[in-house]
Amino acid sequence: MKRKLIFLLSLLLSLQLCSCSNDEPVNREWIEIDYENPVRATPLLANYAQQYDGLTMWPSRVIDDSGLTEEAGDYSYWQEHKNEAQTTEELMAMCDIPKDKLQAMSTPNLARTCYRHPYAFVYTAQNVIYHGFFFMTRANCYRELMQRKTGAAELLNLYCELEYTANSSDFALNALTLFLMTAVDYNALNHEQLSRLSTEVFNKIDNIVATDGDNHIFSEKLRFPYLLGAFIAYHYDSVLSDDEVNKLKGFINAMGNNGPLTITAEDISRATLIISQSLERMATRAMDGNGKAFLEGGVLVDANLNFTQSQLQQALNNHEWETDYSFYYDNNTIASNKSNNGFILLFHTNRTVESSMFPSSSRIRDVAVSGKQIIITHEESPYSSATSFPLVITVVSLDINDNGGRIIMDMKDFAELEGFDTSSLHLRMVMRTK
Repeated sequence: MKRKLIFLLSLLLSLQLCSCSNDEPVNREWIEIDYENPVRATPLLANYAQQYDGLTMWPSRVIDDSGLTEEAGDYSYWQEHKNEAQTTEELMAMCDIPKDKLQAMSTPNLARTCYRHPYAFVYTAQNVIYHGFFFMTRANCYRELMQRKTGAAELLNLYCELEYTANSSDFALNALTLFLMTAVDYNALNHEQLSRLSTEVFNKIDNIVATDGDNHIFSEKLRFPYLLGAFIAYHYDSVLSDDEVNKLKGFINAMGNNGPLTITAEDISRATLIISQSLERMATRAMDGNGKAFLEGGVLVDANLNFTQSQLQQALNNHEWETDYSFYYDNNTIASNKSNNGFILLFHTNRTVESSMFPSSSRIRDVAVSGKQIIITHEESPYSSATSFPLVITVVSLDINDNGGRIIMDMKDFAELEGFDTSSLHLRMVMRTK
């Protein structure tokens, strides 16, 4: 699914890295995306919402769906009388669904009624795309949907069903994408839904590039998915630097304008790379954080991440620890199978560690603790010309109770494994008390 897009992004990134190869690498601690609490919680569209009296955005989700019938809305009145309208206001009013029928609709049908609105193309043809959000809110089906408890979720379900066709845009799908931006902006989707949306947006971008090529970044087909991806990344990706956040805001402001572009091609390339990396980060793998650590297959388990150097040192001094199992992971993938990968560690209480993987001459080595890192060293033989470097292991979590203990630790691995990115490959080891 990642074919040409990933190749292009990787090429761009490699060029950027080559241009700053003297910089120190940035080490970012893994975190779990907390979709319930946006990192940047203030809606980007707040100023626009204030311009419209009586506009109720997504947080008011109050109407339950129980007992609603399956009557879908249609636009037959508009179809029959549209030639009689004298103004845009009259045309829009003709598209309104009678109130009793509107409130009797199930939310899935209500979402489809919004998608089929005759003037979806008008929403995406505003001089400033943001104005399209609020042009949509003149339609009573959209206003009703925003009041439904599961309204945003049904928009997501519909979005996942639809695809752009080859070499053409879909105004209704673009309008649906715009409305999902408001749902993201006002935190109307939960953790699972946002993770699913991240995956879907990434796949839509990838499929468009694979089908139409990479030279249509200014087209609506790529503009709208990238804008939706930018909203997701802006609000929820906590590992973004201040510079990356500013790049996203510049991209949103520029690409949300159908007039002359106020952003350079270089800034667009940089922003789209940030968006794609964020979507992958949020959609494809679990992360440590919020009292959780990931294990094989991305399963999150309760874990004590907030331990001190002193507590780690005491755990090593008072207990013997042995590798239970381990697995590989990189920035995008977590292996689902347990194994020992041929690397078994046995920590002794005398500040040494033993492993059959070490050469027989230095099978037992000294252990030191620095912060959350375990540093394994050994004395070099005066008769050897080889240089030995310390082995550095990062401890992710430390849990000890009356029944024993568990330590989860990471070690950088430089193996070339099929299906994994060597530059970000790690071996995660789960240690148990003996």
